[in-house]
Amino acid sequence: MKQLMKTQSKGLILFLLTCFCQAIAFAQDSTVSQQSSSTTTTTSNSNVPSNDWYTQPWVWIVAVVVIVIIIAAIASGNKSKTTNTDRVTVTKTVRRDSDTV
Repeated sequence: MKQLMKTQSKGLILFLLTCFCQAIAFAQDSTVSQQSSSTTTTTSNSNVPSNDWYTQPWVWIVAVVVIVIIIAAIASGNKSKTTNTDRVTVTKTVRRDSDTV
């Protein structure tokens, strides 16, 4: 019974801690919208190429190809080049009392 109460109290504490952390996370969201007298205009020019290397599609294609080659090399490297095909046959002979002299 004491063991059950300890387990339940730990569960209750964990539940309350989770709720507390969730309340703090929700408190950080700003849901109040304020009307401002100034307006902001944002313009984006999609014709200008991005200079970030990770946004280029060829980089991701090359990365995937390299990862596939590495995985294939690791998977095929575990195979043994020499296969052991030796077989041993064991025969058991039973001695009967009549065979002994």
